[in-house]
Amino acid sequence: MPRSPSSAAAHSRSTKDNTAYTGAFNIDEGVVQASQSVNLTGGALNGSGTLALDRAGETGAFFTAAQASGSFTGVVRLQNSSTLSLSQLAAATQSVLAGSPLQLASGGRVLIDDSTRTLDHLDLAGGSLIVATNTAAGLPTPHVLATGTLSASGAGSEVWVADTLLAGLATAPATLNSHVFDADADTQAAIVRTSSLGAGLVAGTGLTVKNMRGRALTTATSAIEDAAGAKTGALHYGYTAVVTATGISLGWGVSAIESTTQLVDGLGVEITSAGSVDKTLGAQLTGTGGFTFTGGETMTLAHTGNDYQGATLITGSATVKAGVDNALGQTSALAIREGSAFDLNSRNQRVGALAIDDGGLLALGDRGDFTVSGVALFSGSNVLTGGTDSKLRLANSGSAAIRVSNTGFTGDVYLGDAASSYDLYLGNLSGLGDAGRVWLDGGSLLYLETGGTFAKALAGGAGTVLVGGDQDVLLTGNNSGFAGEGAEFEIGQNATLRAQNAAALGSALVGRRSPTAAAWSSATPAPSLTPSPTPAAWWNCARPARSSSAPRSPPARS
Repeated sequence: MPRSPSSAAAHSRSTKDNTAYTGAFNIDEGVVQASQSVNLTGGALNGSGTLALDRAGETGAFFTAAQASGSFTGVVRLQNSSTLSLSQLAAATQSVLAGSPLQLASGGRVLIDDSTRTLDHLDLAGGSLIVATNTAAGLPTPHVLATGTLSASGAGSEVWVADTLLAGLATAPATLNSHVFDADADTQAAIVRTSSLGAGLVAGTGLTVKNMRGRALTTATSAIEDAAGAKTGALHYGYTAVVTATGISLGWGVSAIESTTQLVDGLGVEITSAGSVDKTLGAQLTGTGGFTFTGGETMTLAHTGNDYQGATLITGSATVKAGVDNALGQTSALAIREGSAFDLNSRNQRVGALAIDDGGLLALGDRGDFTVSGVALFSGSNVLTGGTDSKLRLANSGSAAIRVSNTGFTGDVYLGDAASSYDLYLGNLSGLGDAGRVWLDGGSLLYLETGGTFAKALAGGAGTVLVGGDQDVLLTGNNSGFAGEGAEFEIGQNATLRAQNAAALGSALVGRRSPTAAAWSSATPAPSLTPSPTPAAWWNCARPARSSSAPRSPPARS
């Protein structure tokens, strides 16, 4: 039986002309994509899900009066060549947006070409603000958007500005000779005014500025050199767009810091906030090289387009705080030295490899989502913290060795994914904390190489939990979610696996490890890879290939 147009699936695309149906169109959950208003119905729009206007062109008059008569309180998302011009904002569309955040995703645009129109809530999620010239006052000034709440649920948003407006900005502000942290937040012309900053935005956040056609602007540059006079990168001076407590303003200053040197060749570009007034860096961090953060202070990285590819070193008792998602760009590796920390601040971040020294700290926050796609090394106790809604993802055929407790971490751990496995060697059964869950996918391995109580819950249907030889392990969690043909417990030679409750074994297979795997016991530990003064020894570590039939062995000692 075909689905009624009055009810939308959790993730669906509506493509038919449904206006003949005058009943309500309900989006109770998930995402519904539509390119035209006729893809909805002729009746009221209701629900709290997400309506994604996809390839919809100009959307100022997208909704009809009948659709606007509903009680929709979800998200209206602009994506893939969908634009809302403020000058075209019709009453019906304004009515729908009165109770719904307008989310700018990739390819979505808001054209600020009328200063008299307002939005209740604008959410930046990878789309673009296009700023047109207001000539009503005689001199070229930007049109200004007023919004009740300004938030950011994703990275990568940009500001496109008319050339006449850029030409009117001073390119030698007094801040230009200041500390780099103070030279990135010039505020000459407001383009957005807001009553409050919502989730995902902090004052000092930087956005990339381009011309009206979305093309990159030419910048002035000066070389960055190390103590020996060798060039390690460049400072780029150009037009900036910075978030303030009251909105977004255009200016001129340090727009980007580029690194062209890998950390194996030194420290890359060294960044410290010591001596600055502002401790938030709104300039973009970019380049093929890496960055070293030092200086004994807490500094916040807050450009939405950070995309550098080299390694990251946090040292010298510095704390680096993420002010945006992917604050560390596309970093190939992250090393955190003793006394230093990376505060994910409930944001998202993906790194290649990870190494945390004893006394270092990776703090995910209440809801942080942190992914490691290579080797992970934890060299001391309580170097990982995170709340119940935080997530540590280990994927891309990597491996990790944890022989210390991290009881301050109560979030979930994901080993592997549908496309790759991950091997995790626990020499301390509280290495992942004692609360939350461990999800196994992609044929991943959780190797319990020591005895004791394992309290974290197990879930997933494609992985193996192996009890090392001669070890005695008690499972105390609710492991009912560890089920399916691919879920199994394997017990090593002379080892014991005990269940405290009926759900502790889930519905996984339980088997004894074959004698051919006798060498893989607690006497053959997983590697102890202490980070060297330069990360070269660990960021290129790769787990050896293994077949599905051969016993798995820990990766070779480095």
